[in-house]
Amino acid sequence: MRQRTRSGRVARPLRAQVSSPFTEAGRAVSGRRPLPRAARRGHEQGGTTRAPVSLFGKRLTPWPGLHEKALGAEAAEFLAEQLANGLIVGLFQGRVEAGPRALGNRSILASPREPGVIERLNATVKFREPFRPFAPMVLAERASEFFTLGQEAPYMSMASGVTDKARELVPAIVHANGTSRLQTVTRSQNPFMHDVLSAFARRTGVPVLINTSLNVKGKPICGTPEMALDCLADSGLDALLLEERWITK
Repeated sequence: MRQRTRSGRVARPLRAQVSSPFTEAGRAVSGRRPLPRAARRGHEQGGTTRAPVSLFGKRLTPWPGLHEKALGAEAAEFLAEQLANGLIVGLFQGRVEAGPRALGNRSILASPREPGVIERLNATVKFREPFRPFAPMVLAERASEFFTLGQEAPYMSMASGVTDKARELVPAIVHANGTSRLQTVTRSQNPFMHDVLSAFARRTGVPVLINTSLNVKGKPICGTPEMALDCLADSGLDALLLEERWITK
């Protein structure tokens, strides 16, 4: 039954107003100014942001310790090279993902061949207990070289046994019980990550990367560019690939 005001008019139901980092109301929440209109249009539509570098450069003013450069078509090769050199990199690309796992659009990536990478991720990036494991992502067409699951696992939702090759080459992704919760990546599923894994394999011989969500302990996965920049500035991440912009400290 509808409620009426004292004047006899039907009272309209109250509607919740949700603020966003891209609105004036969201400033108090995010602590950052909204992106320029040209930069935010692609993000609001769930697409890939393609703001001019000059516009996005202004957005780094609240993060004075960060620096950027534009990449382009070579972004996948460039990222693979940095990962092969031991950097821990945040990745923010395309549409935000829904579900329990980060699958390559809001991820932190690292080489499983880097000595001490798990300890560094837990201590300086994710700020969590040192025993916590990390999951791998692998080219689907080469998954059987490292994992015994025998099927694709595109959503990082299944644990698998590992092969002797995995124990030898990428022990960082093998959990204490001898399993890994893997994500297989096909070109149709995520073309960019398929290119990154392929380029990483050409450099290291291993088509496997550590993949964990782009956030730190106690905070949600980064849903906006501002959140991703905060994550870079406030954690032990070495760099952030934000669409085709390479952001470093």
